[in-house]
Amino acid sequence: MTDRRENYDVVILGGGPSGISAAVWCADLGLQPLLIERNERLGGQLWWIYNPITNYLGVNAKNGSEMAQRFEEHARSAAVEILTGQEVRAVDLSERTVCCGDTKFRGKAMILATGVRRSRLAVPGEDMRVGILTSGARDRGTVAGKTVVIVGGGDAALENALILSEHADQIIVVHRRDEFKARREFVEKARQRSNVRFAMESSVTRIGGSEQVDSVEVEGPAGSELLRCDAVLIRIGVEPNTELFRGQIELDGRAYVVAAPEMRTSRPGVWAVGDVTGPSAMTITGSVGQGSAAAASVLRFLSAAAT
Repeated sequence: MTDRRENYDVVILGGGPSGISAAVWCADLGLQPLLIERNERLGGQLWWIYNPITNYLGVNAKNGSEMAQRFEEHARSAAVEILTGQEVRAVDLSERTVCCGDTKFRGKAMILATGVRRSRLAVPGEDMRVGILTSGARDRGTVAGKTVVIVGGGDAALENALILSEHADQIIVVHRRDEFKARREFVEKARQRSNVRFAMESSVTRIGGSEQVDSVEVEGPAGSELLRCDAVLIRIGVEPNTELFRGQIELDGRAYVVAAPEMRTSRPGVWAVGDVTGPSAMTITGSVGQGSAAAASVLRFLSAAAT
């Protein structure tokens, strides 16, 4: 194994808003950051946003991809070394090293910005080629005259039900509990839609079809039921990308990284920012702010270590 470079001041894992912010701020503070992103493009969950972004102070974007491109342009114009398309196979937080392929990268400090991924149902048929929707906003033009099953009970599920109900013939919301977690306005609006119905206290056990979705098996209060449908949208929450850190750092009961003030973790020299630290950071503004706070804290840490 070879080292691309013996030391960076800071190695940042994850190229979403928090990681990009941390990298830009580190460079601006005179540090030498390396930003590693497993996808081919920076932006993280910004690529999940298909609606206009109007609440980021001073900047409007027609969707998340436009915002992602702006963030990436900013990062590339700064003195930030960026590696994309890099699958991290091992992380040693005590040594602050990251292994990608046959190359090891080492930082005097490390910032974890690995974000979250959408939770899966883990049922047969979930990887169907046709009929598993990605986003209500993106896919609404494909559901005219169709029946769509939406799985989940939070804001994302009910908001997507409202979006798709304007185009689909019927929406069936399947939720495992007897009450929704979504905000009241979403629930009330959905209940007023004549083409939206609910299957409460129910769980999806199978998505049917060969290469295209044609049904969903649901286990509910009355037993098993087969719901005929043309598409499925799954919105049952997210889970953190922390598998590589387990056993090396303090995680909470849901496997999010525990980050104290200044975004410090339980491991000296390691910070965590953005969605990987838990739901409280799950806004673009919050994530960007955490990135800048961590960068300033890293500078103080490295300055103290050098004296």
